[in-house]
Amino acid sequence: MNAAYIRPVLAAVDKLFATMIGMSASAGKPAFKKDKQPSHDITSRIDLSGAMSGAICVSMSRELSLVLSSRLLGEDKTALDSDCMDAIKEFANMIVGNAKSEFPDDRIAITPPTLHLEPAGDIYPRGVMVVSVPFQTPGGSFTVDLALKAGG
Repeated sequence: MNAAYIRPVLAAVDKLFATMIGMSASAGKPAFKKDKQPSHDITSRIDLSGAMSGAICVSMSRELSLVLSSRLLGEDKTALDSDCMDAIKEFANMIVGNAKSEFPDDRIAITPPTLHLEPAGDIYPRGVMVVSVPFQTPGGSFTVDLALKAGG
């Protein structure tokens, strides 16, 4: 996978945290994921088709999901209820939607996000390398995993 698809994800996360979340998120070094398992308890998956196909998954702990959904919804969330789950799916949707607008090819369609709770198992497309980008926030860590290949 080429960096032209990773850079827009980094920029989308920066923009989302600056404009909607109101806290910092620092990216770690992208690396190939060997175990093909989500890094955290809660994972939102968005499938892509067209010029690039596969999936982008945003994975986080329950604790961070409550922090992010509280900030997105403007109310204190203390349990993983349906509003919280919707906010976490929307969080992933905003990252992928903003990144998609900066991808080098505009012939890419995305699906609505699906939410996977622990144990999520292998949720990545088969036969595709997964590049994982870790992020650290004051509320905890999350990862964005890109499992993309040309065409599809």
